[in-house]
Amino acid sequence: MERAQLDKVNQLSSHIEANPSHAFIEYHWGDFKYDPINVLYQYFDAFLYWANWGSPQLAFRFPHGLLPDDLLNEYDCDDMVTLLAELLQLPEELLLAASQHSIGTMPPTRQDDFDTWVTFLPEERKNEYLLRLAQNEPGLSHQFVRDLRELHRDKNSVRRSTGERVTYATLNSECKTIKDRREREKREREREERLRHLQYVHDHEEQYWFRINQAVSTITIV
Repeated sequence: MERAQLDKVNQLSSHIEANPSHAFIEYHWGDFKYDPINVLYQYFDAFLYWANWGSPQLAFRFPHGLLPDDLLNEYDCDDMVTLLAELLQLPEELLLAASQHSIGTMPPTRQDDFDTWVTFLPEERKNEYLLRLAQNEPGLSHQFVRDLRELHRDKNSVRRSTGERVTYATLNSECKTIKDRREREKREREREERLRHLQYVHDHEEQYWFRINQAVSTITIV
């Protein structure tokens, strides 16, 4: 963040602590009077809101062109994207329900041959990427690699589906089913553990009575 931007950020609130890499705002009474998303868009890459009652909000800003237009719409990610589920307080059962509908992509059958692929790029495409590089376009490296892989994708390879679209109502219902099953399994484990303990006591009954007799004999009445 440049000095002029940092000065503007510091003027957003009297409760703010800002430096060139991040800003921290804490309110005990009242609230931030600006739209955090607009502030995120102008100055930062990520935004986190956390209330003392546990309500979280998380947002990211991605440079224009880094993510293809249809990426989020189709849920088609070539790379793994991981979000802090614990931070957002997502129930583990809900994640398990979602994972049942998630199918990973097939692993690549060969290494990326960038040295060869670049030589097959048309001259105009090379010039286009060089110009964008000179303009310091954010995310260009990722986009360039993605385009090379797409241009030289093996047409005979079979790609598994990345999954199916499932409504939240379905996931919520499956979440409850998983939670009920896990509770039953927990109760069954506790019952088995209790039975094992009782069986152990039964098998060592004489030792327990011996210890009891010893304890009673050492009691002193004052």
